[in-house]
Amino acid sequence: MPAECRDILVRRKRQAGSSLDRAAMAINDTSAWKKPDRFPNLADGQVHVWRIALTATADVEAELTGLLAADERERAGRFVFEEHRRRFVVCRGKLRQILANYLVESPASLRFCCEASGKPLLDGKNANELSFNVAHAADLALIAISRSGPVGVDVEAIRPLTADLWGLAQEHFSPRERSELMQIAEQDRLPAFFRGWTRKEAIIKADGRGLAAALDQIEVGLGEQIEPIAVEFPPDQAPRATWRVWSLEPAAGFVGAVAVPHTIETVEYYC
Repeated sequence: MPAECRDILVRRKRQAGSSLDRAAMAINDTSAWKKPDRFPNLADGQVHVWRIALTATADVEAELTGLLAADERERAGRFVFEEHRRRFVVCRGKLRQILANYLVESPASLRFCCEASGKPLLDGKNANELSFNVAHAADLALIAISRSGPVGVDVEAIRPLTADLWGLAQEHFSPRERSELMQIAEQDRLPAFFRGWTRKEAIIKADGRGLAAALDQIEVGLGEQIEPIAVEFPPDQAPRATWRVWSLEPAAGFVGAVAVPHTIETVEYYC
């Protein structure tokens, strides 16, 4: 994938096949996430979200490296820290494997491009067959895939912030969300903050506007909703679609979200 397709959200975050079967998931399973006996069929009106462990043996990592395009291998070689390089290789290699299974193609044959905003897309003969989005935190990645329009996904490890929580909330949360955050017990504020943050990030990744979006004007709430959330956009930020957002609990200590068009009825979770 071209180097310019780097995740458009990195700047914000700095501020605030056989390998699939063999790689060990070093994260506790939750009941919503299924390990299928065979690769699932993705129907219209569905989104599949895959949970990926960004850990691998040396043999698996070498196998995944062999699936990457030349520019991806070059980018992997530029990482200073081995841990970061490994995460990139495993994430990109498994993305290729998963997409290839849906497309019935060779993983190494897939081509990518990106929107003007930086959002990566399939290119070439598979250009319009699938939409996908990727997010990662620590050794966990989420990959969302759809045949029925754009998707966005985000994930965060729940952790103390190096930046000021209230300063981030003031800049990126709506007045109602800030009020909601103030009313949450102190020990529950970080999970609530990251629930709101990941919902907003998933929406702007699905929508494709990226850094042009004003997060404080995209209201998603901070509660532990189980049902999908209908997203409210202000009149001057008319969305490209009407979005629904599901919050995810991919593993202990992590929170995530997936944003989908309102026509999507089903989100299924795999690992």
